Amino acid sequence: MKSGSIVIVLSLLFLEELSVARANTIQGHQRQGKRNAQSNEINYFPSLKNIAQRLLDIDSFEINKLRQKDDIIFGKDKEIRDLNELIRSRNTPNNPSVNSNLDQCPRRGPSGTYTINLQGLNELNVLCDAEGWMTIQKRFDGSLSFDRKWEDYKIGFGHIQSEFFIGLEAINRITERHQHELLISITDINGQSAHALYENFQIGRENEGYALKSLGKYSGLAGDFLSHQLHKKFTTLDKNNDANYNLNCARDGNGGYWYNGCMDKNLNAKYYASGFPWGQTMLRSIIMMIRPK
Repeated sequence: MKSGSIVIVLSLLFLEELSVARANTIQGHQRQGKRNAQSNEINYFPSLKNIAQRLLDIDSFEINKLRQKDDIIFGKDKEIRDLNELIRSRNTPNNPSVNSNLDQCPRRGPSGTYTINLQGLNELNVLCDAEGWMTIQKRFDGSLSFDRKWEDYKIGFGHIQSEFFIGLEAINRITERHQHELLISITDINGQSAHALYENFQIGRENEGYALKSLGKYSGLAGDFLSHQLHKKFTTLDKNNDANYNLNCARDGNGGYWYNGCMDKNLNAKYYASGFPWGQTMLRSIIMMIRPK
């Protein structure tokens, strides 16, 4: 109840009680004399007390009703805020943006997770940066084992928000359609970072052993460590495509790779407490990214 309504109710109740009291007073004058009439006038105040109590009861009731309505409004307001937050989260680039016509990262766009559609494969969530680079492999803490069988390397494993490998089949579908650059960023256990850039990266199909078919021109400060693997097929612990078929370099936890020799620098090597072997040092993290040329 609004304050104006409360005042009106108070006034009406006061007038009602006052009229009754005055009537009783007049009757008191007539029947009992002046002294008893004065006593009745004193009874005005108990009547006003009743009015105040009734007013408090009404006000308390209305306040409770308002509080209940306020709780309902607050609850609806929270539902609206939660819904708006859900809509915003689904529209941000940190969440998949489904586009059935997208088969690569946008050349210019916000960094985040996008959904691409590759012919013959299911929709695939990929990490893209603002310059169109798509991350195909990421390692940084050793939480994910790369000592895996052929099928895992074929379809990919891990999670794009953590360590992962996108899969050989996806890499083949992406790189055989257009010329792609390959950018590999490495960081050693001392925090020193470097990169290797190859201008024409492509791997073959499964029936070709996902061979490293092309790399193109190299540039960077990380060293040209992949050219030694050029034209080599991919080997896993259960599928030996090494040049030396008497020895499977992927066994003993070395991970799947395009082996030319078991002592090659290997981006999928076993991750120890501080990192994985890389020549005379250890690498803490590695990121492989591709982008259409």
